[in-house]
Amino acid sequence: VHARGGKIVMQIAHGSSQSQEHPETARILGPSPVKDLNTRIIPQEMNYDDIAAVVKLFVSAAVRVKKAGFDGVQLHCAHGYLLSRFISPFYNRRLDEFGGTMKNQVRIIEAILMSIKAILGDDYPVWIKMNSVDELPKGCENGLTVDQFVKMGKILAKKGIDCFEVSGLGWNNHDQFKERAYYLEGARALAFEIDKDVILTGGMREYDMMKKIDQNQGVHFFGFSRPLIKDPYFIKKLEAEA
Repeated sequence: VHARGGKIVMQIAHGSSQSQEHPETARILGPSPVKDLNTRIIPQEMNYDDIAAVVKLFVSAAVRVKKAGFDGVQLHCAHGYLLSRFISPFYNRRLDEFGGTMKNQVRIIEAILMSIKAILGDDYPVWIKMNSVDELPKGCENGLTVDQFVKMGKILAKKGIDCFEVSGLGWNNHDQFKERAYYLEGARALAFEIDKDVILTGGMREYDMMKKIDQNQGVHFFGFSRPLIKDPYFIKKLEAEA
């Protein structure tokens, strides 16, 4: 990547009940013992020692990321992984300092962020990929809302998160052929509230659509996955349309 003049950021995550290896034998952690709607796994509620251990794991991972030569690190706080469970009022039922309020729900992320910055320095970029909504099935109440996401995003921006990639829990339930810009509402709302870069991901396909978002919605960066898998020359084609 560097030889071609690019930059690269490593994403780090804790699988929890969403993708923990060997679930039949592993001690699977979560903010609260709430059944995962996808895997049906009920995690064990994390105690303070568990939380401290997870913070240390993220920090040690970030140190390895920088040592490996990556230009930054991204905390995965989306798609059902552990950190996204803390920001979801549906999955986080805690009443201590790690739940119950938006400030408490991001406390574990804040601890990870501050610890990484303390070791790697304020100049080393720390990004976050974050759910903007939970998109829970019908009958499930108290899922994460855009308004709650924006308020938590503002807290994390003030604490030093350098860039936000905006996604959602139900990213794979959208119709990739008919739907576009799944999470524009959340990305736009956050972009107008913080002085940090915001990346919109999910359903990004056509140049004209992205140009309109760039010009009118306050969001100037876009993330891709399926388009690059389908066509390695996707970016070249976007450039040709510009």
